[in-house]
Amino acid sequence: MVDLLAPSLVASSIDVDTYHEVMIHRCNTRWMARISAMLDQGRVLVLVGAAHSPGKDVLIAGLRERRYRVSPIWLRAGGTASGDR
Repeated sequence: MVDLLAPSLVASSIDVDTYHEVMIHRCNTRWMARISAMLDQGRVLVLVGAAHSPGKDVLIAGLRERRYRVSPIWLRAGGTASGDR
């Protein structure tokens, strides 16, 4: 059974590029406008998944380019949070 599923789980570079464009880049572009509007109204907490964090066209970089202060909060095992890694 696993042998039958394996080919469908292997993504080509085109699939990865398409995924990034649709799921990360476009999503981040839409969210940037919404998050900017919320931040302009006052202090807010914005939580994003890990896929929206690294790279050049991500929310963190976009917010920093717009001169917003961005501080990561690292979650530790056991549910505690810290501003330091």
